[in-house]
Amino acid sequence: MSGRSPGELVRLTVDDIRHGGAVRVRRWVATRMRRALDRWATRRYRHVGVAYPVAFGPSGCRLIEALRAHRGAPDLRLMFGGDPGSSSRIVHVEEELLSTFLELVSSKATAQVIVRRTNFADVVLDERQIRRLAAGGRSFELLVVERTVGARVPHRLCSRIVIAVWKPGRGPYGSEYLQSDRPLALVGRLSPSAMRRLGERRHDFDDEGPAPSQPRFPIDVVYTWVDGDDPAWAETKRRYAVAAGHELPQRVLHEERFRSRDELRYSLRSLELFAPWVRTVFIVTAGQTPAWLDTSHPKVRVVSHEEIYRDPSWLPTFNSSGIETQLHHIDGLARHFLYFNDDFMLGQLTDPADFFLPNGVLRFFPSEQRVYAPDIHAMSEEYIQADKNAVSLFQPVIEEVGRSIMRHAPYPSDRDLLAEMEERWPAEFAACAASRFRSHRDLRPIAFMQYHYGFASGRAVPSDITHRYLALWKPGIVDQLDATVRGRAWKTICVNDVGLEAGRTEEVDRAVAAFLSSYFPARSAFELGEVPDGRPGRVRELPSDRL
Repeated sequence: MSGRSPGELVRLTVDDIRHGGAVRVRRWVATRMRRALDRWATRRYRHVGVAYPVAFGPSGCRLIEALRAHRGAPDLRLMFGGDPGSSSRIVHVEEELLSTFLELVSSKATAQVIVRRTNFADVVLDERQIRRLAAGGRSFELLVVERTVGARVPHRLCSRIVIAVWKPGRGPYGSEYLQSDRPLALVGRLSPSAMRRLGERRHDFDDEGPAPSQPRFPIDVVYTWVDGDDPAWAETKRRYAVAAGHELPQRVLHEERFRSRDELRYSLRSLELFAPWVRTVFIVTAGQTPAWLDTSHPKVRVVSHEEIYRDPSWLPTFNSSGIETQLHHIDGLARHFLYFNDDFMLGQLTDPADFFLPNGVLRFFPSEQRVYAPDIHAMSEEYIQADKNAVSLFQPVIEEVGRSIMRHAPYPSDRDLLAEMEERWPAEFAACAASRFRSHRDLRPIAFMQYHYGFASGRAVPSDITHRYLALWKPGIVDQLDATVRGRAWKTICVNDVGLEAGRTEEVDRAVAAFLSSYFPARSAFELGEVPDGRPGRVRELPSDRL
């Protein structure tokens, strides 16, 4: 289709339009428009390709320190801190001093600086942009490039500095003040004299103590992972499945429940890029360890099922819900943690406040799906039967029970809350843990129960987060993967392997491998040795030094 002219497109037959021609036309037009806009932006505004913030890096730190230390412009008053996010920095400047400030940034930066404003394309900071920003008088962000990868479409990994612009205002009785158009946790308005005094000494609000905008408690991450290609593990699973015989629904043995496309490797890469605030990463396995994992890394600990299961007779297990009932037994686990399936990834820079309130209350992310008991029966998927079981447990003790099923996104979790539920329903937790395969006795304490139980007692609140759910069974999944890696518009991503037709496995495997290696091409500190190139797919794969 890409070789057709507009005239040829017009001549598509009605039959073609009915059977997919219209879709091809839309794609052709959208592609041409996108390329034309990119070419125009490149000529007009020195378009920077794809820029996105990651963990704050050395180039950003050098610029911040240079701004703090500079005394060559005595009239330039600056303040710092106030915590817009643990992975960013903030600089406060008066509106009338914007031009002087930006000229200083331009002279002190040791790396390229990109300007990001709401509803505008990212552009390189230059004299023209300094004039525009000074005239606009609105807050914006500076992205300091830490690393550039790619050639045709450069991708720039950046430190993010938020610029809060303070403007003069007038209150009752002729009082004057200055106020930022960006909400701050510690201060709303300042008198002109206070602004001058604080700005002249380069005051840092963070020195006054933490603001109540970000959680300050330690946060860990817990993964559950299995190597489904391990022959010994597969043989053990087969023997226990044979022993279970006719009692075991075939769907619980589907390969998709145990298939690995190396998602864990890429999920850890996303964690390193976009959640630098995580304390420890626990990887819970059936006595297995990924061959590529650097187990000597101080932030990583591999935990076997034997370490967390209350009763060893319940092992081995092939039931993810059963494992979920035992995760809060991990020795050394922080009270607050995020539970990741290995197909969960972060797609943008995150802060602890995306998942927890500063007082420790959990955020949870309900989907549009509900647990509706009249439509749940013995042939329903085990996870929905598990949630029905939880609702039955809640009804005698909670007046109004939530029914929302959660999105397939990282699960903010409270270890104390999980332990409290296990103490309240010990027999039900034990029955689920003892089920080697998924069954009608299951519960999902983390992915469902803790949120509805916690909400009833004020320890969990519904929230939202940008999320991309990539279901591999969908006919258009290859295009969706391609659009996701180009857009990079979501904080959380799930690449979910369920219901994929056998005849499409090879095609989808290639597409997923290309998607993962394109989105997260650089080896993380959690990996050993060299990372082999992925397999080519519909998503344009890039060499390891490019995005």
